[in-house]
Amino acid sequence: MHHALLAKFASGPTGQAVGFADDATLIVTGPHIETLLTLGQKAINKALTYGWDSGLKFAAAKTVAVLSTQKYRTNTFELELRMGEDHICFESKVKYLGIYLDSKIHFNAHIEQKISKAKQFMFAIKKAVRGQLPPHLMLWIYQAMIRPLIVYRSITWSKVATKAANKAKLDRLQRPGLSGLTSIAHTTPSTGLKAVLGIKPLDLHIIEMALNVHL
Repeated sequence: MHHALLAKFASGPTGQAVGFADDATLIVTGPHIETLLTLGQKAINKALTYGWDSGLKFAAAKTVAVLSTQKYRTNTFELELRMGEDHICFESKVKYLGIYLDSKIHFNAHIEQKISKAKQFMFAIKKAVRGQLPPHLMLWIYQAMIRPLIVYRSITWSKVATKAANKAKLDRLQRPGLSGLTSIAHTTPSTGLKAVLGIKPLDLHIIEMALNVHL
């Protein structure tokens, strides 16, 4: 990412720019949607002007806008931002640097996507090994390969991991992951299984990993 572009948004009313590698995000805040649209369009125009002067081209087809508001319903079909001649679509969520950001910043979409990916990977491993690996190796696979898929960038969203709905989703993922480590009755409580194996609940592990980043 061009540092000169980010520097143009370091101060002033046209928003903030953050970037990594070839990805960039423009962030504008305001009390009303009309204000956001005005500031957002000014920020886009400023970025385009820099691009034209520097030989940098932005991909309008890969650019989306997400309106973050606490209002229950907002009709984004009537909102318009443009990148040159191209219309920028408003979406309910966007993936940025591996994190799914939804319009309410609840991270529901991110958690669901990561759980789905972890389940697919977990079942693929079970199918491949066909019960031929000892429990300690299956535990290593869970801790080193499956769990990190969920914990990825948890510093961003760890605060919502302990919400009842998200905790239940994480528990439902962890249960089949741990049950494959040993031969157990299907009625074995998940809490007891985690205690015997010495594995923390996923929501607590997520918070622990996020806290470690601060240390």
